[in-house]
Amino acid sequence: MTNLFQCNVNDDILEKFNLALTINKEESKEVIENFMIQYITNSFSKTTHTYKSLLKEKSNNIFMDTDTGKARGRIPKWAKNSHQINHKIVRAFYKLERQLGYVTVADLEKKCSDIENSPDTYVKTFASNFAQMKFDGPKSHGKVFEVENDKVVIWKNIKETLEEYKEFFIR
Repeated sequence: MTNLFQCNVNDDILEKFNLALTINKEESKEVIENFMIQYITNSFSKTTHTYKSLLKEKSNNIFMDTDTGKARGRIPKWAKNSHQINHKIVRAFYKLERQLGYVTVADLEKKCSDIENSPDTYVKTFASNFAQMKFDGPKSHGKVFEVENDKVVIWKNIKETLEEYKEFFIR
């Protein structure tokens, strides 16, 4: 089901938006929908982080200590299926880490959004999928990453398993 969405936009912004659409050969509906998805994902991610912090405080660190890592059992499958989104994000992480020595959220997003130069790591819905890889929840992909001061790192609870399958991600 789709609904009509209308809003008022500054003339200058609309003109530049239409120019950018033309340059990128994209449809406004798809671009606006992707912006909305990214906004929703970022909002939920912030809220999740807030509630997770509160839960961590209340449980006196039991939350993280007992969390064994849902992704641990999924990594072997991701490693062998290079078309999967999780594989592509992990692959992009390892490539950037090898190239730069560290990985920022911005660099990872750029790598996963560049279909021309990095088709093997292209993920159309990077923001929502990356958010799903930062926590273990009933419907998440499983926690793989943590973000510390804008640097992306592999979560310590699954690092050993991920390193065991690293060769599949960096081929």
